[in-house]
Amino acid sequence: MDLGGRALQEHDDFSWTMRPNLWSSNQMKCTMKWDNTRKSFDAFKASRDANRCGPHRICYWRVTQDGFYFSNDDVNWRKDFLW
Repeated sequence: MDLGGRALQEHDDFSWTMRPNLWSSNQMKCTMKWDNTRKSFDAFKASRDANRCGPHRICYWRVTQDGFYFSNDDVNWRKDFLW
């Protein structure tokens, strides 16, 4: 699934919905840029996220200057990736 490019600014949100396929091989890559630094990461990877996205199966990401944070409740955040 290709959602096309988006230019998000600070405090912007972007969301999408997808259902894991029968083989749990769904994957959604995302490329972020902060100043001159660029990083690609798996925003959703069924083998990693099917269980960790909580009872409502919602995954949240927050990107800051010091890294990429994951939450399954939009309250408790854990750093998953560095720039």
